[in-house]
Amino acid sequence: MEITWMRHGETEWNRQRRIQGRQDIPLAPTGRKQIIDLIAEWERIDRHWEAVVTSPLQRAFISGKIIADWLHIPLRIDDAFIERGFGILEGLCKDEWEPITQGQLPENLDGVNFGVETFSKMQQRLLVGIHKLQTKHANDRVLIVTHGSVIRYLSNWWEEPLKAIGNAKWIEFKGDKANAYLYTRR
Repeated sequence: MEITWMRHGETEWNRQRRIQGRQDIPLAPTGRKQIIDLIAEWERIDRHWEAVVTSPLQRAFISGKIIADWLHIPLRIDDAFIERGFGILEGLCKDEWEPITQGQLPENLDGVNFGVETFSKMQQRLLVGIHKLQTKHANDRVLIVTHGSVIRYLSNWWEEPLKAIGNAKWIEFKGDKANAYLYTRR
């Protein structure tokens, strides 16, 4: 199985630099355009998958649906790939969350305070989701449309840390956890 991880297209909250977390914010028109432009790029480099799996949040689902419809491949929703929950910080801009967290970046909080999902819970659900994919798509290439904090977490897991991943960007992690290789496009 080969997995490609992709962050959903842009939302208005991305533009406003608000913490989205599990809030179900829709794609902005620019987010839809980003996805269509990305598909055009994939067609030029002959990139394809056998299935698309998305988070249930509409920004990821709609991004994935546009791709699946365009490529005529199956689309499936899996809760394992939902965005990390950021509790009371969701919906806040930096000038609003910074005093609450005393300057700590929300991505670095491990759920001790503020209702943020712990890293261990996030890891458990991602492992379950990946295991389901390995069972169902053992010999397939699968595109997972998910969220920035999920991809950032996975990059640390494969010891190739990312500070951030832009909207409608994609990444593949190669190899096992001990000797992974990371590359990005765009």
